[in-house]
Formats: sequence, structure tokens, C-alpha cells
Amino acid sequence: TSFAQGRRPASQEKKFLDLTIGIDHFEDLGFADSPNFRGDFRNIIDLAYANDSKQARLTPKKTGNAVLTVTDSKGQIIAEYNITIL
Repeated sequence: TSFAQGRRPASQEKKFLDLTIGIDHFEDLGFADSPNFRGDFRNIIDLAYANDSKQARLTPKKTGNAVLTVTDSKGQIIAEYNITIL
């Protein structure tokens, strides 16, 4: 089964993350392709991705709300996060 470019599979749900300034959050992405990160998250978090562990480190830098969309190299949505920084 293939999905249209940029579309999320019906089984993929959005995740909600409530984060706190000063506490890093690690999210296991668990797939082999080099992910692309899209959205307005750059205003409120710094993101670093480790290819060896397939983990993203989210470091909150100011309060607010944002969306982080993770896509594969073909543009298919792997995960979507609604992030709130407290």
C-alpha cells in the first residue's frame, strides 16, 4: 500500500508533547531513512537527531505551542507532534 506524498497513513495519530524549559526530551523515531523535520517548532525548541540511535533530542527554549512533522525522504509523514512548552 502506498500513500499520497505528504499524507499521513490513517493509522498514524498525532502525538501531543508537553515539555518544560530546562528538561530535554528524547523521542525514538525508529526508522532507517534520514528524516526531514518540518513545521514551526524552531521558534520554541532546538532539535538534534542522532542517526545511530534514531532518536531526536528536543530542547525547549521558550514557552509556546508548535507543530513538528517528521517525513521520510519521499515526503510521507512518519509522525506529527503537537508540542506545548510550559
